[in-house]
Amino acid sequence: TKESELGKARVETVETIIVVGSREVSPQAADATTILTVFTLRSYLAKSDSLELRTKAPYIIAEVLDAENADHARAAGASITGSFD
Repeated sequence: TKESELGKARVETVETIIVVGSREVSPQAADATTILTVFTLRSYLAKSDSLELRTKAPYIIAEVLDAENADHARAAGASITGSFD
């Protein structure tokens, strides 16, 4: 996920963001992409000027396919994690 694409999606204007893992790759690869996406979201939101007008940043829900990666997703900035099959 590129920060320029997040700007197009206007993620700074929403209350909740849901990041879903891919089923077309291995669970480890899907989780790595999910965690990178969460890091990118938090980085973009931290730089966003319009976030100054908000009382709190968007809530990020991240799906992880391997439970061992849940802590990593939370460390990246996800508010809640889980496998939502």
